[in-house]
Amino acid sequence: MKNKNGFTLVELIAVIVIIVVIFLFAFPKISTLINEGENTNIKLVEERIIESAKEYAYNYSDNFFATLKDEGDTKIITKEELLNSKLVSSSDIEQIEEMFGVKVELTENDQFVYTIVNKSN
Repeated sequence: MKNKNGFTLVELIAVIVIIVVIFLFAFPKISTLINEGENTNIKLVEERIIESAKEYAYNYSDNFFATLKDEGDTKIITKEELLNSKLVSSSDIEQIEEMFGVKVELTENDQFVYTIVNKSN
Protein backbone atom coordinates (compact mmCIF):
# COMPACT_ATOMS: atom_id res chain seq x y z
CA MET A 1 0.00 0.00 0.00
CA LYS A 2 1.22 3.49 -0.82
CA ASN A 3 1.66 6.23 1.77
CA LYS A 4 -0.48 9.25 0.77
CA ASN A 5 0.80 12.63 2.02
CA GLY A 6 -1.53 15.05 0.26
CA PHE A 7 -5.10 15.93 -0.54
CA THR A 8 -6.96 14.72 -3.55
CA LEU A 9 -8.41 17.16 -6.05
CA VAL A 10 -11.93 16.34 -4.88
CA GLU A 11 -11.04 17.17 -1.26
CA LEU A 12 -9.51 20.51 -2.27
CA ILE A 13 -12.55 21.46 -4.37
CA ALA A 14 -14.87 20.49 -1.50
CA VAL A 15 -12.96 22.74 0.92
CA ILE A 16 -13.02 25.64 -1.56
CA VAL A 17 -16.78 25.23 -2.09
CA ILE A 18 -17.37 25.25 1.67
CA ILE A 19 -15.27 28.40 2.09
CA VAL A 20 -17.15 30.15 -0.74
CA VAL A 21 -20.54 29.23 0.75
CA ILE A 22 -19.50 30.53 4.18
CA PHE A 23 -18.21 33.75 2.58
CA LEU A 24 -21.48 34.26 0.66
CA PHE A 25 -23.49 34.07 3.88
CA ALA A 26 -21.07 36.08 6.03
CA PHE A 27 -20.16 38.93 3.65
CA PRO A 28 -23.53 40.77 3.66
CA LYS A 29 -23.66 40.71 7.46
CA ILE A 30 -20.08 41.94 7.79
CA SER A 31 -20.75 44.69 5.25
CA THR A 32 -23.85 45.79 7.16
CA LEU A 33 -21.92 45.91 10.44
CA ILE A 34 -19.19 48.04 8.87
CA ASN A 35 -21.74 50.51 7.44
CA GLU A 36 -23.57 50.76 10.76
CA GLY A 37 -20.27 51.47 12.51
CA GLU A 38 -19.44 54.26 10.07
CA ASN A 39 -22.90 55.82 10.48
CA THR A 40 -22.59 55.69 14.26
CA ASN A 41 -19.19 57.36 14.07
CA ILE A 42 -20.55 60.18 11.91
CA LYS A 43 -23.47 60.72 14.33
CA LEU A 44 -21.04 60.96 17.24
CA VAL A 45 -18.91 63.49 15.36
CA GLU A 46 -22.02 65.54 14.52
CA GLU A 47 -23.03 65.56 18.20
CA ARG A 48 -19.52 66.68 19.17
CA ILE A 49 -19.61 69.49 16.60
CA ILE A 50 -23.03 70.68 17.82
CA GLU A 51 -21.82 70.66 21.42
CA SER A 52 -18.81 72.70 20.31
CA ALA A 53 -21.12 75.15 18.53
CA LYS A 54 -23.14 75.57 21.72
CA GLU A 55 -19.98 76.29 23.68
CA TYR A 56 -18.84 78.75 20.99
CA ALA A 57 -22.18 80.58 21.07
CA TYR A 58 -22.17 80.92 24.86
CA ASN A 59 -18.49 81.48 25.59
CA TYR A 60 -16.51 82.56 22.54
CA SER A 61 -18.73 85.00 20.69
CA ASP A 62 -19.70 88.31 22.24
CA ASN A 63 -23.42 89.01 21.90
CA PHE A 64 -24.03 85.96 19.72
CA PHE A 65 -27.65 85.71 20.78
CA ALA A 66 -28.33 89.46 20.54
CA THR A 67 -29.35 89.19 16.88
CA LEU A 68 -31.68 86.26 17.56
CA LYS A 69 -34.72 88.09 18.88
CA ASP A 70 -37.77 86.75 17.05
CA GLU A 71 -38.98 83.22 16.43
CA GLY A 72 -37.39 81.89 13.24
CA ASP A 73 -34.28 84.08 13.40
CA THR A 74 -31.14 82.15 12.48
CA LYS A 75 -27.42 82.61 12.64
CA ILE A 76 -24.63 80.41 11.27
CA ILE A 77 -21.48 79.43 13.13
CA THR A 78 -19.05 78.59 10.35
CA LYS A 79 -16.63 75.71 10.49
CA GLU A 80 -13.80 78.25 10.34
CA GLU A 81 -15.05 79.90 13.53
CA LEU A 82 -15.21 76.53 15.26
CA LEU A 83 -11.71 75.63 14.06
CA ASN A 84 -10.25 79.01 15.06
CA SER A 85 -11.72 78.68 18.54
CA LYS A 86 -10.06 75.24 18.77
CA LEU A 87 -13.33 73.69 19.94
CA VAL A 88 -13.21 71.06 17.18
CA SER A 89 -10.37 69.50 15.27
CA SER A 90 -10.03 69.53 11.51
CA SER A 91 -10.19 65.72 11.49
CA ASP A 92 -13.68 65.90 13.03
CA ILE A 93 -14.95 68.38 10.47
CA GLU A 94 -13.41 66.46 7.56
CA GLN A 95 -15.57 63.46 8.44
CA ILE A 96 -18.70 65.45 7.58
CA GLU A 97 -18.49 66.12 3.87
CA GLU A 98 -19.50 69.52 2.57
CA MET A 99 -20.02 70.94 6.06
CA PHE A 100 -20.45 74.70 6.04
CA GLY A 101 -21.27 75.29 9.68
CA VAL A 102 -23.89 74.99 12.39
CA LYS A 103 -27.18 76.86 12.11
CA VAL A 104 -28.64 78.22 15.34
CA GLU A 105 -32.36 78.94 15.13
CA LEU A 106 -34.61 80.56 17.71
CA THR A 107 -37.84 78.61 18.05
CA GLU A 108 -40.94 79.09 20.16
CA ASN A 109 -40.50 79.39 23.91
CA ASP A 110 -37.06 80.95 23.32
CA GLN A 111 -35.46 77.57 22.56
CA PHE A 112 -32.38 77.30 20.34
CA VAL A 113 -32.06 74.49 17.79
CA TYR A 114 -28.62 73.61 16.42
CA THR A 115 -28.30 71.84 13.08
CA ILE A 116 -25.34 71.12 10.83
CA VAL A 117 -25.57 72.96 7.51
CA ASN A 118 -24.03 71.67 4.28
CA LYS A 119 -22.65 73.89 1.54
CA SER A 120 -25.46 72.83 -0.78
CA ASN A 121 -28.17 74.14 1.61
